[in-house]
Amino acid sequence: MRLPALTAALLASTLLAQAPPSHIALPIRINLDPIFQAAERNVPKVPAGIETWTPLPNSGTKVFRFNLYRDPLTLRLNSNRVTVRTAVHYWMEVGIRMGSLIKSMGSCGLGPEGFRHAWLGAQADFGITPQWGVDLKVTTFDPMASNACTITFLGYDITNQVLAGMKDAMGRGLQGMEQQVRDSAMLRHKAEEVWRMAQQPIEVSPGVFLVLNPEQLRLGPWSSEGHTLVVTPEIQARPFLQLGTRPEIAPRPLPDLAPMNGPLSPTFRIQVDADLGYREATEQLRRQMVGKVFETDKGRFEILDASVRGQGAQAILEVELKGKVNGRLALAGTPTFNLQKGTLELLDLDYTLESRSWITKFGEWLFRSTLRKALAEKSNWFLQKNFQDLKAQVQGGMNREIAPGVVLKGQLDQLALGQPQILSDRFRVQAFLEGRIQVSLTPPGL
Repeated sequence: MRLPALTAALLASTLLAQAPPSHIALPIRINLDPIFQAAERNVPKVPAGIETWTPLPNSGTKVFRFNLYRDPLTLRLNSNRVTVRTAVHYWMEVGIRMGSLIKSMGSCGLGPEGFRHAWLGAQADFGITPQWGVDLKVTTFDPMASNACTITFLGYDITNQVLAGMKDAMGRGLQGMEQQVRDSAMLRHKAEEVWRMAQQPIEVSPGVFLVLNPEQLRLGPWSSEGHTLVVTPEIQARPFLQLGTRPEIAPRPLPDLAPMNGPLSPTFRIQVDADLGYREATEQLRRQMVGKVFETDKGRFEILDASVRGQGAQAILEVELKGKVNGRLALAGTPTFNLQKGTLELLDLDYTLESRSWITKFGEWLFRSTLRKALAEKSNWFLQKNFQDLKAQVQGGMNREIAPGVVLKGQLDQLALGQPQILSDRFRVQAFLEGRIQVSLTPPGL
């Protein structure tokens, strides 16, 4: 049966109350290279005061000086944590101030020995506020010297005296990275863009619109790809299909981010109802049965008319006979959807009690006629093509760019069918399109 022969009523208000919510993954990629580059610029390569004689604390006339430089910062992103590390190279010298002169008393890292080495490090942890702000907390670590510098006559290691300034300079430089992240609305801007797009109807094929109908967002696990931070909120939605004209959707502002309460479950489920009115079913049955003649050993009769209606949980077929018998017979059957054949069928089709009492007047020969078998064979309505067409149309429309830099990716795994329903004026066959879907932002940069 062709699609126009069906009334495919996709009633969003009813469906949304019945169908469980869908969950759509929303990977948002944030390129951190600009922040890393700013950190490299803001952390000085050498600290202030190099090669300047400076008094040692509580040491009277003892002074020291040093030179130090660092290698480029190494920044590695793992999930939402950035580790920062650099090697520093230094020498130091200790002396005693004698009037206007300073007499050197010991050194390390000078001359043939070459610069000594130490490691400086820090870590920065990203966080997200409910209002879609990005937070960053930086913690610096104590330096780790590969070979400490102990000046014998002082009796203690002055390496930390030399490296402390560089640690402070590194901390101040990375604090600039903290502020840059807090001042940026990069994540909120991206989330607002996707939230706005998620509310727009998607025309998956001419006259068929997929409406995601997003409800809320919650935070999922962090991940990373090189220097790209991947934040994956999950949209809870109640998607539906609408046939005909493009629906008008009132825009809603981006909601606050709900906390993560378990692993993401990106499931996609659309409930679809295809309705076959009794009038249309009657017309189909009439084309099949009206005028059909049955020959029996008692005589012949002809079907003058046929109709279909619902009663309780059963479908009722009524036929008007003329010939050896004259009058109306009613048969009742239970509608079911045959997935293999793709047809709406009536199981256990049999005469109603009223008709049985009426037939008794004509004898058992009427029961033995092929009337019931013929009606059972012809009371099949093809609906599967309608559902399969919708599945193909939705699948085809779920993998494409829906706006510049916004890509919809999805896969429908199965078409699940529910038990047909008997309504006041129609049969309703319920189906569920099930699979996975995500919305991705593709443009690089902040």
